[in-house]
Amino acid sequence: MKLTIAIIMCTLLQANAAGFAQQVTIKKNGISLKSFFREIKRQTGYDVIYADKVLNDKKTINAAFQNTSLQAALEKALEGQTVSFVVEDKSIIVSRKLNAAYNNYIPPPPGIEIQGKIVDEHNQPLAGVNIKAAITGNPAHAEWAPLVITGTTASRADGSFSVTVSEAARYLIFSYVGYDTKIVEIDNQHFITVAMVAGKNALDDIQIVAYGTTTRRMATGSVTSVKSEQLQKQPVSNPLQALAGRAAGVYITEAAGVAGSTVSLQIRGQNSISAGINPLYIIDGVPYSSAATENSSGTYSPTAIVGGGLSPFDNIPTSDIEAIEILKDADATAIYGSRAANGVVVITTKKGKSGTMKIDANVYSGISKITRGIHMLSTEQYLAMRKKAFANDNITPTVANAPDLINFGSGETDFLKYIMGNNSHFTDATVGISGGAKNTQYLISSNFRHQSAVVPGSYSDNKGTVRFNIQSQSEKNIFSINLSGAYTKNINNLPNASVSGVYALPPNLPLYKADGSFYWDNNYTNPAAALKGPMSFTSDNIIANSTLKFNILPGLSFKTDLGFNRLTVSSVKASTRASRNPNTTTTGSVTLQTNYTQVYNIEPQLNYTRRIGSGKLDVLAGGTYQRTKFVEPYFITGSFTNDLLYNDLSSVTQLLSGSGFLDNKYLSMFGRITYSLSSKYILNFNGRRDGSSRFGPGKRFGNFGSVGGAWIFTEEKWARHHLPWISFGKLRGSYGTLGNDQVGDYAYLSLYSSFSLYPSYNGVSALNPVRLSNDKFSWEVTKKLELAADVNFLDDRISLTAAWYRNRSTNLLLSVPVPTQTGFTSYVGNLPALVQNTGWEFTVNSKNIIKGTFSWNTSVNVTIPKNKLVSYTGLSSSSYANSLVIGQPLSVLQAYHFTGFKEGIAQFQDLDKNGAITAGSFTTTGKGDYGVAGSTAPKYMGGINNTFTYKGFQLDFLFQFVKKQGYNIYYNTSIPGRSTNVPEDVLSKPFTYTTLTASPAATAFNLYKLSDAAISDASFIRLKTVSLSYNIDNAFIRRIGLRNFNVYMRGQNLFTITKYLGLDPETMGTAVPPMKLMSLGLQTSL
Repeated sequence: MKLTIAIIMCTLLQANAAGFAQQVTIKKNGISLKSFFREIKRQTGYDVIYADKVLNDKKTINAAFQNTSLQAALEKALEGQTVSFVVEDKSIIVSRKLNAAYNNYIPPPPGIEIQGKIVDEHNQPLAGVNIKAAITGNPAHAEWAPLVITGTTASRADGSFSVTVSEAARYLIFSYVGYDTKIVEIDNQHFITVAMVAGKNALDDIQIVAYGTTTRRMATGSVTSVKSEQLQKQPVSNPLQALAGRAAGVYITEAAGVAGSTVSLQIRGQNSISAGINPLYIIDGVPYSSAATENSSGTYSPTAIVGGGLSPFDNIPTSDIEAIEILKDADATAIYGSRAANGVVVITTKKGKSGTMKIDANVYSGISKITRGIHMLSTEQYLAMRKKAFANDNITPTVANAPDLINFGSGETDFLKYIMGNNSHFTDATVGISGGAKNTQYLISSNFRHQSAVVPGSYSDNKGTVRFNIQSQSEKNIFSINLSGAYTKNINNLPNASVSGVYALPPNLPLYKADGSFYWDNNYTNPAAALKGPMSFTSDNIIANSTLKFNILPGLSFKTDLGFNRLTVSSVKASTRASRNPNTTTTGSVTLQTNYTQVYNIEPQLNYTRRIGSGKLDVLAGGTYQRTKFVEPYFITGSFTNDLLYNDLSSVTQLLSGSGFLDNKYLSMFGRITYSLSSKYILNFNGRRDGSSRFGPGKRFGNFGSVGGAWIFTEEKWARHHLPWISFGKLRGSYGTLGNDQVGDYAYLSLYSSFSLYPSYNGVSALNPVRLSNDKFSWEVTKKLELAADVNFLDDRISLTAAWYRNRSTNLLLSVPVPTQTGFTSYVGNLPALVQNTGWEFTVNSKNIIKGTFSWNTSVNVTIPKNKLVSYTGLSSSSYANSLVIGQPLSVLQAYHFTGFKEGIAQFQDLDKNGAITAGSFTTTGKGDYGVAGSTAPKYMGGINNTFTYKGFQLDFLFQFVKKQGYNIYYNTSIPGRSTNVPEDVLSKPFTYTTLTASPAATAFNLYKLSDAAISDASFIRLKTVSLSYNIDNAFIRRIGLRNFNVYMRGQNLFTITKYLGLDPETMGTAVPPMKLMSLGLQTSL
């Protein structure tokens, strides 16, 4: 046995030695040094390390080497050049020769011995890092000359180094290909731990993937990364808002512009009809619920002010985030199995880094206001319309039928401006302390954000976060631990008043009487009074995780991720007596609710890595146990008589009460095998077996997986010879199957509910059946296919990623109709429907100008998606008959076809030729005169980002663009002539005004609202982000103890170009539109 092991080991060692041949054959005239070193790396396996500027503008060489030793080839090639080299272990370090001024420099006697270790962002050792010493910390300064006396000039295989420098040296400079140069002040230190940050070469940027990391160079899947530098240039409270326009294939929409409102993120289209469209969110390895916080059980829905709920991501400060990775194709997501059919969003928070203690502070403050409004009729125009309507109907205005004409007078209030036209003020402050020694690093940070509301009153959103991270490893890196935790308290106060319809109040409606009290009219709401009804949400969010890792043998390690998240929400929604018309009610009403969502996650993993010849094998195996509980201790609706005691349970007369409990579990095992050959051919296999408690016995487990591959064709000889203008080229593809179980908990069981309003028998509450059981349905399945290319041109100055994808979802989880005699309308089941998403994605990054201290970079992404319902057996008899059309997108718009006006009456096409304009009954007689009028799905979308830098100045601006359709303001407009205001655009059309609801003009206008006349182009181009900063870096700053000092101005949604007729083309509703934000701030470190 021992002999066998020895033979195997010798064989492997010989294979490895053969893989690093030290003789080269290169025959080519006029070859650049960069191309020469690329060929050296390919033939020898040695890493060639140099800063980009070292080889810039070097003359070409004539290479004529036949089986020449590596040392001789390098010496001959660099004859007469201004660079030198040194070979250390398996690395070739190329550096600039000393300036002429230093040719006769005689180093002083040895003075300071410094040892240390160099690691990457994930605390892994870096070998071959180039080390220099200098008397100035400015790399561009002429005095940046090496002062190393003895010792290594590059880090060893374990990341360690040892140098002796002169006493004149003040700084050590560490450089490594793919990483930013690191400058560390010596400051009497004898052991220095250096954490290198990736960033010099985008190909070598670290990308977080499922249960691991990769680089853009070696990735086989489709992953888009948005780094903290981009996120923090946007003064937003929700990190998802910062992704809009920055990632191909990702569609971001805000429900409303109020702090805390939900943000929808859709990756590569809508894959399911009813089983959920949200991606899986992972924060530091912990699954994170994306459900709106106050209505997770579906028992309570807030008003339009917050746009349908509060986002749990509002509890994650953008300043805490290191990067957000968006995983899109099967190769990147299949290992997450049933939860990843709609893609995965991985959020990684910041961690401690080695070095002396560092204090970072960042604070900014600004104002925000709505981006757009609606021009409604003035009082003069409104009264003229009303009078014309009464004349048309031959009706005399009276106090009863026209109080706006008789009693209200000629005053004027722009109610849209009144309810949402104020400025909102916000302040955001972050303070962090970080540092660490050789084996332990730490970070502690806190963030506070205050934002007032645009509605009148002292309403605001306030949240504070405290977070920590500790990383530690044993002396020989055998055992390591990573602990992270964060606590966020969020108090959101808003008025319990819907903004929907407020702008349509008569412009001459008085708000106050002469004595200052509220003016009441039984036909109208008084918005000033409605604002006296409070609505508050208080949330406490705890998220914690730990990673324990043990290196069992070289290449074999065991790791366990433990995660916990608890989000507790209490809400109060009150209509006080002061906010209600005393002529119609004498009591107030209130809804009180509290709930919490709790997630446990345990994931043990085994990782094995081994080099086999010129290839590398990575194997991952693991399991998952996840449990999610939703508990609603109470939900109470009641009335009260004292406005001061609306949130006191003992003072509320309960009209309705209840509670809720949901519990679901996942039990899974997963694996991944990755093999790369010669850093040229890459294969990746993922597999997962998932079990979900949302399915009945026998249907709970499903198998999912993917295969992905990549070919870096620029590593081929023919490509280097025939395509020298392509500096990097990769073709990749993937195919896989994923699942979806987003049907809610207990959907396979009969469900009963109990509320206090239900009758009781002998004191026992009755149970009401609400769902029919079906334990035979199973996983919804999505099959994903992608073909893509990553190509860099002109020495990486231009990079292009082009991808084509196709997602096909089958076995859809839908409501299956049943006869009404059963007492139910439907049950959950699988139906043979097919939804398809296809599309093209393009991302281009360009370094347009790099000249001296000035640079200009551009990034463009464009997505052309197409969503389609391919088939649906029995659609005409289903509950979706009136909303879906085979061959059309799931977001299809159906409407009457408007053909024009005839004598002031809107006319429509009679599609079914029955002599009347009707919708039909959909499920029996068809759709009548309804036809396809468009879709709200984007036809194309993207973003254009430009970055300019000059010395200490940096200017960034991002334009977001979307091409789509949507309902315009007429969809929510009342009949012109009745006692509500209408958009000024009404005056441009020959409507016949009427005060009636059943006149020909009224009937025609109600059809007009449902016609394609109420559907218009909702495309827009928006200046999404602007950031102008200046970094002050001089002797005075350092003299007062600061490492840096940065001042900046930032803006969000500064202007929008659109033809859309409505509040905002993004939200297309009546909620508060997205905010235009402007801020000033400063950032410093000491």
